[in-house]
Amino acid sequence: MVGGHFSFPESGLAQLLRGAITPYYNATLQATECIPAGMELFADFGSSWDGNLTENFYQDKIHRYDYDIADDLVESLIAFFDKFPNLSLDMQEDVMDFMLQKILRTATGANAKTINSLIPANPRKLKKVKEAGGTFMYQYQDMIKSNKWLHENGFCLNAIRQGPSTIPHAGRGAFAT
Repeated sequence: MVGGHFSFPESGLAQLLRGAITPYYNATLQATECIPAGMELFADFGSSWDGNLTENFYQDKIHRYDYDIADDLVESLIAFFDKFPNLSLDMQEDVMDFMLQKILRTATGANAKTINSLIPANPRKLKKVKEAGGTFMYQYQDMIKSNKWLHENGFCLNAIRQGPSTIPHAGRGAFAT
């Protein structure tokens, strides 16, 4: 999961989140890590919610594990450049180009293009990726909203209640209180 983390039992999770009809009445969610105010929340679908490494033939989908692999590569590149601090920017760019164009393709095969797209081409930005919290958070830095934004755009949901929909076969709904 990206953003705020929630845990669900593996069994039946797809039913819980696929539309309004579900056997999970009053399901309770639990945060598994600190969630900053204003961060968008996503549910954790378990270890295989987004397919596997062999399904992305056209390399047109980014999966959760692609971000994990990209984060590991960013960490490795930072560690390498920290070991050799006297490398010029041109040399760092050459090393990154070699690692991401040659080594990555050999190591990850079909997902190399997708993973490469998550890593900034400029070596000076690698530490910014790490500081942001990884490649996903670097790419979507606007995910965490400021308190000012929340006051201007947010609204309180305590004026609604949930319950069975009055529309036949619609599942659960939200009702004004």
